[in-house]
Amino acid sequence: MAKRTGNVCLFHRKAYGETTYEVIIVQIAKKDQSVKGRLIAKAGDERYPSPSQWGIAGWTYSASQSNEAEQRFQEQEEKQVAMNSFTHSDWGRK
Repeated sequence: MAKRTGNVCLFHRKAYGETTYEVIIVQIAKKDQSVKGRLIAKAGDERYPSPSQWGIAGWTYSASQSNEAEQRFQEQEEKQVAMNSFTHSDWGRK
């Protein structure tokens, strides 16, 4: 992992001679998850976004797109900070 702020992560990966970057929003398992009777995640465990969440909570960039990956990380980081700055005590304020 190259960077993490809260649940937003930037990964730098090398595989098969290729460099890629992944930006993800860490997903938290809401309940225990099993596949064919085998526990794969407990409630509260962190996990990568599912394939169906890619493009919503996960993005992949090539080596030549490292600036775009950094920009996506910063955008998601800012969204998280904005969401976390809103508290229940702010409800009803004008």
